[in-house]
Amino acid sequence: MSVYRYIFCSVQFLLLLILCWCFCGVESWNAYDYDLTTPMFTPDGRLLQVEYAFESSRHSSPLLAIPCEDGVVLATTPYYSRDRIHRRQQSRFVEILGNTNNHTLAVVGLSGVIADTMSLLQHARKHVDSWSRLYGTSPGMLNPARQIANVVADACQSHALGGGIRPYGASLLVCSLQKGPQYKDGSAQSEQPPILATIAITHPSGAVHSATVTCSSKPNNNPTPVFVMGGTTDVQAKIKDRVEAFLLQQDRNTDNKSLKRTIHIAIEALLEEYDKNKQQQLQQDQSGEDDEAEMEIVIMSPTHGTHRLSRRDIRILVARTRELQRLREVS
Repeated sequence: MSVYRYIFCSVQFLLLLILCWCFCGVESWNAYDYDLTTPMFTPDGRLLQVEYAFESSRHSSPLLAIPCEDGVVLATTPYYSRDRIHRRQQSRFVEILGNTNNHTLAVVGLSGVIADTMSLLQHARKHVDSWSRLYGTSPGMLNPARQIANVVADACQSHALGGGIRPYGASLLVCSLQKGPQYKDGSAQSEQPPILATIAITHPSGAVHSATVTCSSKPNNNPTPVFVMGGTTDVQAKIKDRVEAFLLQQDRNTDNKSLKRTIHIAIEALLEEYDKNKQQQLQQDQSGEDDEAEMEIVIMSPTHGTHRLSRRDIRILVARTRELQRLREVS
């Protein structure tokens, strides 16, 4: 009888364990069973393929966009690499719309897998070309950054929810400058129409985050917005905090939003992150070789159009920024 009682108690115990496993909320699913196709949701409501694509889009150096009274400053610096040959094969900023007559400019910043960024860039260029063919050689599209970003977002969403294709592992930062509306009343006719800077950031899922800022030299209490894309969340937050701190330090100066000052602020913020990555890389490679940061800086001006600084100009600006940092440390 004792043997049968032992078997009966064991069976009851196993049944109790099974019931506890089924009803106590323990995760009984494997994440790798739900990332084989894009539109398959996990039991907790996640799309793993889209999350993987978003992580892939952040495997690039940070892109920085700062509006100022003279336009917009776009800057980036690659992560430190010992390979000089493949350090800068692809430009991170591409101009897709330039018309100084209508004061309409558009530049796209690339982040993520290069092949995916080129594919999304083709979607943006096709939209601009089709607009030009329909409405003339001087495209005056309303808010071009948002229009281009929406076209790119539609392509991303079709890949994020379509069967048999993977999401784009890339994100785009679209920045545009355009002359604002000019009113017909007598009070507004004497004033120049404002220059509107629109910056939009796309997501591999098809989401778009955008904001429009007025480029004006008039004093206002609104803080200058800072846009950062690429890199990890911590890196983006640190760079954004640095830029905002630099801007707050110059609030009392009359030229705190000038183009020259904004360029120095962008360089100083990116140099700090570059130096950290450089030190980590040098700890692994003790060759003793020392290189200066290679940056890419693009200036968008409503009067002069889009201008890309040369390597010589960037090296001079970086050297001046280094010197200002040394003087600040000494004082």
